[in-house]
Amino acid sequence: MKLKSILAALMLAAATFAGHAATVQLATIGTPQAGQSFDLQLRLDDPFSGLAADEELLSFGFHLGFDSSLLKLASFAPASGWDDDSAHLGANIFSASIFPGLANQGQASLLLATLHFDVLRPGTTSIALATDAGDFNQGIGYLFTDPVAFDVSKTLVLSPVPESGTYASMLGGLAGMMAWRRRRV
Repeated sequence: MKLKSILAALMLAAATFAGHAATVQLATIGTPQAGQSFDLQLRLDDPFSGLAADEELLSFGFHLGFDSSLLKLASFAPASGWDDDSAHLGANIFSASIFPGLANQGQASLLLATLHFDVLRPGTTSIALATDAGDFNQGIGYLFTDPVAFDVSKTLVLSPVPESGTYASMLGGLAGMMAWRRRRV
């Protein structure tokens, strides 16, 4: 009889997870250019889709992977109201929590955190955020629902900075065009 109860509970948990449609998204803010900085925003779209009306979002966490010869992580900043729990975890593992939890108010999207990167040199790279299902600090953590694992990445082309001579030529050409136009008028 115990086996039937366990199987029923597992099937119910699988059905709850299957109905959950939250997706983790990454959005680049700024131009990833050598010698410059840019932000990568971590967003959760449809955070409560398919979940009970009284569900609450409590935490999120992930392992961060990127090419450290091209990029340098300058900072990890959870969204307003979230506590950064990363100091208690290993290298390149980031986590944040919010207590009391964030209530289900039909939000379409939630900003979870912003990662600020410095671009060291031009190239093409990927930034990957992945979770370890066995680590309680990783994934999207809810009050009543099992943590939701995610694996998301973003490929970036890191542009070189135009040489100062290019800027001088551009400005000189613009000044010449303006002078020519004034003479014609």
